[in-house]
Amino acid sequence: MPPPPIAPPPIVVDGDIASLIASGELRKRFQKAGKGTVLELKDDNLEELGGADDEDGVFEECGNITSVDLRGCPKLKSIGKYAFYKCSSLTAITIPDGVTSIGEYAFNGCSSLTAITIPDGVTSIGGYAFNGCSSLTAITIPDGV
Repeated sequence: MPPPPIAPPPIVVDGDIASLIASGELRKRFQKAGKGTVLELKDDNLEELGGADDEDGVFEECGNITSVDLRGCPKLKSIGKYAFYKCSSLTAITIPDGVTSIGEYAFNGCSSLTAITIPDGVTSIGGYAFNGCSSLTAITIPDGV
């Protein structure tokens, strides 16, 4: 029997992520990412991953991303509207403790997402944020939401 496949190393995006979001470059880059993409974001100044008014999510329809780690963004307060919309291969996301809001449709259509822990600081989750997450079997939501 052949050995199990080795997971790819994470793609680390380090630096001024807000500029990459504003230009649309971050989304373009990861819509073309290879299957099984593991993503790690690092930005000491990023406070918002997409905005409340954004109609195009930061990673919308980036169907090959399987895992996202946001712990490298210590000032992150908000996961914006449509941020991971239709990221159909996303199975795991790590949200930092400082996040206080998750926007509308943020994880809508993430049909491979199996579990998520919402940090205790989150006080607002937008409508349809987890709609279409058909594999979601465990979700931990803080009492204050």
